[in-house]
Amino acid sequence: MQRLSRAEIEFLADRALGAFQKGQQKGLSPTDIFGFAAGHLRLKLEYATLSTDCSILGMTSFSDTVCEIYQDDELMLFTLPKGYIVIEKSLHADWHKGRERFTIAHECAHQLLHTAHALEFRQCRAVEYAETLCAQRRLSTTGDWLEWQANVMAAALLMPGYQMVTAMNTYFKAGRLQAKYGEISVAELKILTEIAELYGVSVSALIVRLKQLNLLTGMDKLRTRNQMDVIVEEEYCA
Repeated sequence: MQRLSRAEIEFLADRALGAFQKGQQKGLSPTDIFGFAAGHLRLKLEYATLSTDCSILGMTSFSDTVCEIYQDDELMLFTLPKGYIVIEKSLHADWHKGRERFTIAHECAHQLLHTAHALEFRQCRAVEYAETLCAQRRLSTTGDWLEWQANVMAAALLMPGYQMVTAMNTYFKAGRLQAKYGEISVAELKILTEIAELYGVSVSALIVRLKQLNLLTGMDKLRTRNQMDVIVEEEYCA
């Protein structure tokens, strides 16, 4: 398989979004990931119980195939037609909005990047932790690379680089955030939370994305100046 760099994946994501949003106003606005999947990629979206422990959050089909779902706690075989995305149905709740959106973006990324690698993809599990933007530390197998690429593109689809620059210029005077002593203040966390809610992602996902774009500097792990700690798992970020 082709091992694309982060910059190459960002370019492909921007091009796909540009084609989808052609003629639309460009400002601070979240990606309509549902419209992108259905309208631009012509994918159909369904919800089902994919595992008993939520270890599988989503899957997508490149051709008619048979997959496993659970119905009334019983494992069943289900024929999944070409061009479908199936999302774990427990994510279709307000408190899982960010994870649901990221999982859909992740599956869209597989369709954009990996159609030619369908046989390799079938050997992979679906998104394990949809909002970490992370993959395994050692990207040694085809599966590792497939998931890493899909996560990188999902982040770029939901939080486009130019939008993040605009958002930081809008919310922060310096256009970026420099964490003092490796910490951010409660007021800064509140602003980041507002941006995350605007884009329909988690605060953790936003922070990792801003760090990747060098719009948030000065810290390894996120710490706030009170007990409202937000933990960012970045140990395996590429």
